[in-house]
Amino acid sequence: MSGKDRLSRGGTGDTGVTGVTGVTGGGRFIGEKIEVVTSEEEPTPLSFIWRGKEYKIEEIVRSWHDHGFSPAAPAKRSWLLRHHRNVYVVRTEGDERFEIYLDRGSGRRDWYLYRELK
Repeated sequence: MSGKDRLSRGGTGDTGVTGVTGVTGGGRFIGEKIEVVTSEEEPTPLSFIWRGKEYKIEEIVRSWHDHGFSPAAPAKRSWLLRHHRNVYVVRTEGDERFEIYLDRGSGRRDWYLYRELK
């Protein structure tokens, strides 16, 4: 990790991927907190550690902001109940594909591995 990189520690998540080119829908749900190394210049993930193994990110296939509501949200919704997530579909050096996200809600800055994609 260089002096310009940052390590973030980040559980379960609730987000999805639809219409991602090169990514088959579904995949294996994981829902675990992970540690992520990000670049300081552009806070995008460079690598992550899951269950003691480091996964170096070769490519960010797709990214987006999730500001939606959980399916369990009450009918009367406020902005406080919205997701505040930066979601990334990534391809690792081992050609594995994962969906990870940064949860930015209510002062949190936690990273999660949502699922492994096929």
